[in-house]
Amino acid sequence: MRDERIGLWMIVASLGVILVITGLLARQQVDLRREQARIQGVSLVRLLSQIPFERLVPGGGQQGPLQVLKYTSHPDFAYAAIVSQQGEPIAEVTAPGAIVPHVSIGAEPTSWLGQRRFDASEGSRSVREFFAPVLSADEVVAHVRIGFFDPGYGIVLKHTSFLGMLALPIFLLTPLAYLMIRRELRPLALAHSHITALLDGRAPPGVRLPAGALAEFMRSFNRFVSLAEQRFEQLQKEHAGLLTSSKITSYHKNRIESVLETLPYGALVLDEIGVVTYANSKLDSLLGVTRSELSGRRPQDWCQNPELLAFLARFHPGSDRLSRAATLDLVPDASKPQRLQVLAHPLVPTTAGVAIPGTLVLIRDVTAESLERMGQAEFVSHIAHELKSPLNVLGMYSETLLGEEGKSEDFRVEACNIIHDEVERLSSLIGTLLSIARIEAGVVSLDRQRVRLEEFLKDILDTMSRSDLCEDLNLTLEIPREFTPIYVDKDLLRVAINNLLTNAIKYNRKGGSVTLSAEEPEEAICICVRDTGVGISVDDRRRIFDKFFRAGDSETQAASGHGLGLTLANQIVELHGGRIELSSEPGEGSEFSIVLPKNPALLREPAAA
Repeated sequence: MRDERIGLWMIVASLGVILVITGLLARQQVDLRREQARIQGVSLVRLLSQIPFERLVPGGGQQGPLQVLKYTSHPDFAYAAIVSQQGEPIAEVTAPGAIVPHVSIGAEPTSWLGQRRFDASEGSRSVREFFAPVLSADEVVAHVRIGFFDPGYGIVLKHTSFLGMLALPIFLLTPLAYLMIRRELRPLALAHSHITALLDGRAPPGVRLPAGALAEFMRSFNRFVSLAEQRFEQLQKEHAGLLTSSKITSYHKNRIESVLETLPYGALVLDEIGVVTYANSKLDSLLGVTRSELSGRRPQDWCQNPELLAFLARFHPGSDRLSRAATLDLVPDASKPQRLQVLAHPLVPTTAGVAIPGTLVLIRDVTAESLERMGQAEFVSHIAHELKSPLNVLGMYSETLLGEEGKSEDFRVEACNIIHDEVERLSSLIGTLLSIARIEAGVVSLDRQRVRLEEFLKDILDTMSRSDLCEDLNLTLEIPREFTPIYVDKDLLRVAINNLLTNAIKYNRKGGSVTLSAEEPEEAICICVRDTGVGISVDDRRRIFDKFFRAGDSETQAASGHGLGLTLANQIVELHGGRIELSSEPGEGSEFSIVLPKNPALLREPAAA
């Protein structure tokens, strides 16, 4: 049915092409005849206008040039006429059935030369006329008019091109050729139906066709179909195996990529020629390069760091290619503290004697570890310095006591006092270090007890006021009479407040004041230590709670201290779930505020163990 529709469309298309060619030929012939009439008309008008008037219109019954035009071979010739300036005919020659139309000659010279068209009227055809003036002694004495009929549509065989005539029989033969080919291909159509049935699993083993010219071909074709069927079954089995293998490979690939994606490092897989085949999302933050910028590209196309590029190049194919793991410590930007560690592992081939299939590159951000190592080195340096100073004093006085000067009673008393102070300083330093270490190790548990804050703060301030450092200072306690009892670790909180008060006293000015106050807004308990001392600069405020940090101004450096008091106080307050806020201006004093949020642990007695 489908083939019959195709054949019908071929016949209809051939007829349509024939009609189009016929129309184009007719149109071409019309255009050709019009062009020929124009060329001949212009030529004749120019020729006749140059002939003297006396020869154009001879007297005595002689024939003039117009009479010759009767015998022109142009099939569309209509008429030729010599008219006066008033348009009256002087001499004319016409084709059968043609009439010279009357036209008034204009007075303007521009209307004497050219061409015009007379549309068809009842009983006549359209005419295209060419005209020009006839001069005698430089004066216009008459006008020449030559007309040609507008050619109609039709095909004149002698004017038809060879190719056009050739195309018509070719397209006429197309339907006939189709019908003949269809007749010859009927056996193949029958074979096609059998092959379709065979592919659908409905055909018998062989294809039987009537004997004829195609019998031998069809026997060979039957054998071919049988072999193709066997091969097709084999390919189906192979395809099923490949599909299963592909699914397993894809599953393993997805698992490996999932593992690489969950790694806390940036992961990069390069193939045997150095092209990136996989990159996880963490590389964007480490190297500033997205997955799309990495995938399918060599390192030299995306890596801007020459050190990293040279490191990766060591794993590219070549005589000096590394076959073992290597590590690179990388500083991407010298102006930033970021430090990276790049570990490259050549992938081990599963078959002996096979080249290395690629490289796994892991990139770790070791900035925190680097800073921690630096901090540890700085911590040891500070500890050594803090221990060395009192030990030097102890060693110096012990040696002096063994000498002649040690026999003096006054010197022995002075030495004992100094040795006692240095021992206390060492004891305080070691105790503070132990407290910080226990808190950082997470082995300190709060022993919360009910505390009446006004009595607790008054006792702390009274104890502190007995120190010799407070002789020239005014210590004040400001606290409301009624205060909500709180549950805190009294010993630890006393250490934190003592450290804040010690700093306020130590770095104060002579005649200054230290105020210990407390207030109770709706959401927190605030304990403040305010002084009128040297104050803290903006830059120093950012590091004021760091271990061993001390401000660099001369007044701060002149006072003794090891830079651990505020660190310990801050850790104790954080252990209680609070924070320390700082407000300070250089030269005006500082205010440290311990803010303890009113949570159930602060306001409610802990349950008995």
